[in-house]
Amino acid sequence: LRENLTLGQSFTEEQLQTALEKARLPELVGSLDRDIGERGAGLSGGEKQRLALARLWLNKPQIALLDEATSAMDNITETAVMQGLVERLEGCTVIAIAHRLSSVAGFDRLIVFREGRIVCQGRYHELRENNAYFAELARRGQETQ
Repeated sequence: LRENLTLGQSFTEEQLQTALEKARLPELVGSLDRDIGERGAGLSGGEKQRLALARLWLNKPQIALLDEATSAMDNITETAVMQGLVERLEGCTVIAIAHRLSSVAGFDRLIVFREGRIVCQGRYHELRENNAYFAELARRGQETQ
């Protein structure tokens, strides 16, 4: 677990524990020397995603690319993780590909594609109020939660 989290960099135990807590991995806090198996075989899909996001807590990048970063998480965990991550990555450029709009609701600017074309862009709440296509996507997303 430690090797997967640090990727060979040096961090204090406190930094590592904080990153796991922020990524909502309380079951792994205190288990940094745990064997998680080849390619994380000992973790669930959601745990793998949260472990990857924990690395962002350790290495605040200038640019982050998130591709369906919360697709294997339940809605409650997704909301908690993404709220913290949006705060942590303030000032960074984040490119996030997401089908669940709730995972990107806190971002400064959304660019919405339909059939390979940009159909609207702006803040979540502005788009929801002013764009019929986006409003329908948001409504359908809430129905499935």
